[in-house]
Amino acid sequence: MFKFYKVLLTLTIFFFPITSESHVEHYEKLSRIEFDIYRNNKNIGKHIFSFEKLENKMIVNSEISFEIKKLGIVLYKYHVKGSEIYEDGKLIKFNSKTKQNDKDKYVNIKLGDGSFIIDGSSYKGKAPIDYMIGTWWNHSLVNAEAQISAVS
Repeated sequence: MFKFYKVLLTLTIFFFPITSESHVEHYEKLSRIEFDIYRNNKNIGKHIFSFEKLENKMIVNSEISFEIKKLGIVLYKYHVKGSEIYEDGKLIKFNSKTKQNDKDKYVNIKLGDGSFIIDGSSYKGKAPIDYMIGTWWNHSLVNAEAQISAVS
């Protein structure tokens, strides 16, 4: 359990470098991506993305929910709802709320003059516009030079 938790924490907290080309247009025909989350060959939750197109904007809503139990006792519980808004393929706004066990976390990001303006439970400030949100639906994340935590 702790190994899984450590990997999850590592993926969501650390920043990895990327480019700002998010290739959002590759997903224009998608309406939904859904996958199950497994631990030790047991389904523990789901991660769902829905895509909505409005003129030159694409809205990506996501929800992830899972819990890890041992002997019927919940050891770890995680739930996130988030929304990304892209205009002409560029991220202009992101919001998410996370409940990690009993701790509430959030992040609100908007595009400012030449940078992202971030208001999060773990960070408040600016980030370069060539950073990407780590929400896992976009294949550009694999080659990214930097990643912004979608949790905090």
